[in-house]
Amino acid sequence: MRIEVPSGEQSFAFGISEGSKPSFDSGCPFTVNEYYIVLIKGFDIWAKILDLIVSGGRRKPSMSKPENCPWVTGSPWKSLLDALEEWRSQQCDRLKFPTTSVASHVSLGSGEKFAYVNLLYYVCVLFLNREYIPFLPIQIPEPVGPIDPPLLEGTAPPGWWHERAKDLFNAAEYITSVHQQLELLNSPLYTPFAAFCSFCAGSMNGYVASFPHMNLNRSRNSAANEVLNFLYLEKFKRLWKIGDGWIQTLKRVQNLRICASQDPAQFRGKGRSDFVALDESIHDYSGATPPVRSEAESVERPPSSAIQVRGGSDDTSAKCPEDNGNNSSHQDQLPTCESIPDAHTEGGLFDIEDWNEIWPMWGDQQFPPFDADGMAYRLDAGLSPI
Repeated sequence: MRIEVPSGEQSFAFGISEGSKPSFDSGCPFTVNEYYIVLIKGFDIWAKILDLIVSGGRRKPSMSKPENCPWVTGSPWKSLLDALEEWRSQQCDRLKFPTTSVASHVSLGSGEKFAYVNLLYYVCVLFLNREYIPFLPIQIPEPVGPIDPPLLEGTAPPGWWHERAKDLFNAAEYITSVHQQLELLNSPLYTPFAAFCSFCAGSMNGYVASFPHMNLNRSRNSAANEVLNFLYLEKFKRLWKIGDGWIQTLKRVQNLRICASQDPAQFRGKGRSDFVALDESIHDYSGATPPVRSEAESVERPPSSAIQVRGGSDDTSAKCPEDNGNNSSHQDQLPTCESIPDAHTEGGLFDIEDWNEIWPMWGDQQFPPFDADGMAYRLDAGLSPI
């Protein structure tokens, strides 16, 4: 069976011949008019990236072998990155953020299309590069590869991990910027995929805010960007209940990393194996957040001062929006911030013996998906309400 790619909106409206339909082999860069063609190819790559990551990623059998190391041409990871960059190269500059601003496309009525293309690209970049970073890089001075088993059996080229860190945290920043610019232009995008991108960006903005050395101190706005991710998801969850699960997961990850960065001695020797379920929930597109054993173990969002301190920068650009006296409009929009529990008090993080008891394994989560009105659906029963 042969399935033709869709025509662009203008081409469809004015009519085109079969031979003049654009293709990925034509060599001509795609514009916003070929939005559907670009998205079909992009989501095909995204599906393959998800398949690799969800099926085990770097922990799959033989993925640590020298021939499968991510910098080796032909390896599973490198093949996906090459396909992603080829897809990106087939787009014209006017379809790429930040080369082209969101405002330009919003003014022409194509802001949503522009946003989807760029959110898709950057979340793919984020997923690929996030796969190999250390979970808790407490005693690591610079970007490196995995420190938890299985370790790679090859040695990366000089500077390779530095470039991966740059791509990873730039992707998180750009996802946040796309959403923020849409918000400022009164054209917010509150859809599950767009929100999932913000959730993923929030996890990485929080990561580099706690461990700025993991991007060589290049992410000076990471703490402020993390706040923007929270703000976006707070608004999104009013329409889609899956947003609440993402918010809770980000809060728990945030609390863990703040505690680890402020008191590293208590976390020395701990890694992903101690937080498997939490790590898996970071990849969870369903918005299902694992239950917490007790109220004492629930994680509240830290105050803005805590976020600023952990960013390790005195630069005002790295402050949270509520810390900026010239940004009163943001102050009115910020949700109430509660202090995180004292890690040294009874019931805090340091009193937990089995860390994974807080976050059950991903497959044990029993949270059904919800529609926009909060109605739960069974995906195996013809989408009938429960």
